[in-house]
Amino acid sequence: MGMGDHPQRTPLYGVVLLLGVLLLGLWVRELPNVALQVLAYILLVAIAAPAFVMTFRDYSR
Repeated sequence: MGMGDHPQRTPLYGVVLLLGVLLLGLWVRELPNVALQVLAYILLVAIAAPAFVMTFRDYSR
């Protein structure tokens, strides 16, 4: 395996991103402004979608 060639790291990065999104979601629900909550949830979904793909891309074979 060459330097920088670590195929198993991508799912790990995806899981870390998903856990971060879940923890930030707990924080976002405590925001006082509903408009900020909506924007933050949209941003979290935009981060969670690629993280989901990164996590499960190797299991499609």
